[in-house]
Amino acid sequence: MIFLLPLASAVIYPFASVFLKRAIGEGCGLLRTAFVSNMVLFLVFICALPFNEKPPEWNYVGWPLVADLCFFVGIFVWPFSALFGYSWPSGLMKI
Repeated sequence: MIFLLPLASAVIYPFASVFLKRAIGEGCGLLRTAFVSNMVLFLVFICALPFNEKPPEWNYVGWPLVADLCFFVGIFVWPFSALFGYSWPSGLMKI
């Protein structure tokens, strides 16, 4: 069963990206799309929570918080890097 999860992810991702591109093309904003997708994921995981056999390990809760912090810092730093003539993707491509 656990090996079917990457397969399902590989099948669902292209459809999700096509739907996201179409939603943005139809005029739906990026923040609204992100909000709706996060709410759908929340509902999926809340519905799956009763099937969890053991309680979550709270000593690992810091790692998702660190990942979120890095994500938000990257979001806020990226537009300012364009002001100085540096683009992150082009800089990474030169490596």
